[in-house]
Amino acid sequence: MFASASGAAAAVIAVVAVIVLLIVLVVLKRSIKIVQQATGNNAKILGQEERLGRVRAGFLADLIVVNGNPLENLKVLYPTGVDEIRNGKTVHTGGVEWTIKDGIPYYAPTLTARVKEIVAEARRAAR
Repeated sequence: MFASASGAAAAVIAVVAVIVLLIVLVVLKRSIKIVQQATGNNAKILGQEERLGRVRAGFLADLIVVNGNPLENLKVLYPTGVDEIRNGKTVHTGGVEWTIKDGIPYYAPTLTARVKEIVAEARRAAR
């Protein structure tokens, strides 16, 4: 699925960035403001608002697709999801379904498995 280990590494970096964003969101509990700061505001800081910070044609964007609405429940941003109690029953929800890096979609379960393979190969080679 990956042209190189660097493609996998870039996708992993995107997932790590989501985890960091989630921590900030949980600490500050200001969902929409944090999302805006992590996207549009950073584009302004970089002087790149004409090509970054928005999801629209002609703009560069790396995205994640999660199973749920992070503005309602920040825990849906956990990479593997979260268990919730609904009507007295445990329901697994959330989680990163897709990471889209440089226009290439990566299915999260496949990405995770491939990263584990790359790490195992690197460890074997280091011995």
